[in-house]
Amino acid sequence: MNLDLLASLTTYIFIWVMVLSVVVFGFIGLGILFLQWFRFRNREQVSLNFMTLEIAVPRENEVKIDAAEQIFGALHSIKKGGFLQRFGS
Repeated sequence: MNLDLLASLTTYIFIWVMVLSVVVFGFIGLGILFLQWFRFRNREQVSLNFMTLEIAVPRENEVKIDAAEQIFGALHSIKKGGFLQRFGS
């Protein structure tokens, strides 16, 4: 009888652990879905405010790579915002 009680208790504990793990992973999944929705809720508005910059270099251009690296570095420094801009509206 003691062995049957131990087996039933083990089964009961196993079932509760499985149920709790499903519930916890469900809440984690819902949290991730909410954070993704919150992050991308105004994606279309933000994308409409973007500007595309095309740089056309002539074929006979003989400028060194160092000069092009300086140009792209200067363009990158124009970027404004930071970490908080991602979550702002």
